Amino acid sequence: MAELLKVTTPLVSQSQAVPPKQGADPVNPFSLQATSRVLQPHNQSDVLAQNNGLNGGEGAAMLMDLLKDPSVAATYLKNIFLLEEVFKLLPANNETVTTELEQLFGGLLAQPGDVAAELVRQGEDATVFRGPFFDFLRELSDSAPSGSELPGAVANLLKAMNSSLGRRDVLDAAANNLGFLSKSLAPSADLSGRLAALSERFRQEDAGDNFAQLKDEALALLREVSESILYSPKLAKNLSITVYNLSRYNDSGEFLDDAAAYLRQLLPAPQRRELSRFLADFRAGFTEGTRGSGSRVMETLTQLIGRQSGREGLSAGDEAKLDGILHSLLSSPCNFTPLLHFVVPTLFEDVRAFAEVWINPESGEGEMPEGVAGGRHLLLVIDVEGVGRFEAELFFYRRTVDLAIYAPPGMEALLLPLRRSLPGKLADGAYHLGRMTVAALEKPRSLMDVFKTLPYKRVGVDVKV
Repeated sequence: MAELLKVTTPLVSQSQAVPPKQGADPVNPFSLQATSRVLQPHNQSDVLAQNNGLNGGEGAAMLMDLLKDPSVAATYLKNIFLLEEVFKLLPANNETVTTELEQLFGGLLAQPGDVAAELVRQGEDATVFRGPFFDFLRELSDSAPSGSELPGAVANLLKAMNSSLGRRDVLDAAANNLGFLSKSLAPSADLSGRLAALSERFRQEDAGDNFAQLKDEALALLREVSESILYSPKLAKNLSITVYNLSRYNDSGEFLDDAAAYLRQLLPAPQRRELSRFLADFRAGFTEGTRGSGSRVMETLTQLIGRQSGREGLSAGDEAKLDGILHSLLSSPCNFTPLLHFVVPTLFEDVRAFAEVWINPESGEGEMPEGVAGGRHLLLVIDVEGVGRFEAELFFYRRTVDLAIYAPPGMEALLLPLRRSLPGKLADGAYHLGRMTVAALEKPRSLMDVFKTLPYKRVGVDVKV
């Protein structure tokens, strides 16, 4: 007991005078004694990095390459032709397969007369939210008075339509995730085999009808993977993506009907009839499986990548190039590059050219010429085999198009006659030629150099107190 009292005895002597704590004077304003301790506002570059995931990672580094070089995808397409041996796409002593692959390579290059149609096909494949139906919904939302429930009802209907259209894509994505896990867990024959079998079941035509059972089996297998000795941080990322893909599938057949009924209640009779007609056409198209005309360039490239990705024993260089192509083609539009993106490899008189088009359809004052409030801003990058790199920057506003052409040094004079011929070619169109300049391309420009408001669009939420 004596020891306990000794430990709990205060260190301050009872006879020592303890000064009372000074309270704040409610009359005088608060005084900052140490201003260096005040928290400073966040640096904008840190906010940019945080919201775009640029703090590390191979994916982020690859996406940043897009901002530095706007012809990344075209460069990879060029490498496909120049480095066929590296890609191992042409198997030896197999004339049948070699002929088939040569036909694929030929289909990847668009003829000059097919360039415009190819751009249209890529634009159609970029989104399903196009056409009279979506113009009708957009007009409903834009014309709704303040505080109306109409915009929310339109958004809910769009989510339901997207859920209906994307069911097969979600199943295929889950199958791909499980297939990747099966290959990564090859040392475990039992676990790898069950993952491969489940992946094939997700690809079956009746997978949608049996989705609840497939999802339960997939989640159970993923739990086994997380407890496996082969589990790694790389597999952890894939597990998260797989669970996310499974959560995207909406197997409710009433989601679309409920969303349409709610919107119909908010509309007058004429617009109700119009909505019913559009929905009937949408359901008919969805039942028939119409998914657009399809880009021949993208379809051919997908077949080439699919052939290569299915081969065993890929070298590190092969995998890096495949990852580069996929990143560059699939990363736009996104939060890194919120721009429309088109890839057009062409063949003209035995000369191959690889072009990329980047479009900001709603450019603001910061990107347009001085005195122009808004319009469309376009960048065209062309790599001509054996000649060099060209860039064309176009500004569309009102009925005027300004054009700036950048050519390899020493070739500017060859493009000067365009100043005389282009006005006549545009005479019968919707636009007339405004300012036109031709200059040497001293060094490639990045997307941020061209689209000056791009960094601001990529910044996340910035909260100021």
